[in-house]
Amino acid sequence: MGVKTVYRKAVYASCGLPVADFEYKPLPVEKTGDSQKAVKQELALNSLILFTDIGYKISVTLSVIMAAVLLLAGVYTVAVFLSANPVAGWTTTMRVISLGFFGMFVLFAFVLKYLSLILNLVFTRKQYVVESIRKITK
Repeated sequence: MGVKTVYRKAVYASCGLPVADFEYKPLPVEKTGDSQKAVKQELALNSLILFTDIGYKISVTLSVIMAAVLLLAGVYTVAVFLSANPVAGWTTTMRVISLGFFGMFVLFAFVLKYLSLILNLVFTRKQYVVESIRKITK
């Protein structure tokens, strides 16, 4: 039930359904207007979001970057606290802000991974089950 057909044309041909090739001459391409360009860009962005895991990858990348910032901010705040006369509350504020952003991006990564799994399940779910396919011959 959970198996999805990647190349439907090959399955149809292996079941005995007729296969044909068509040749055509493409029409000359007209220049698209700004409204068509905007529609195509929106379609491309929607396809990128729906059929790839780019949102999850971006979120994980930002989480790793924020983890690095958290470590650097921690080292810097401890160094300033030990070596100089820091402004009151600055060390704590920097640590809390860095930790907060790191936590936020980690949560975003979890939420985006969960949403991508749900999206994948919805798109690959079969609407019906085929019991058998019979080849009709004359």
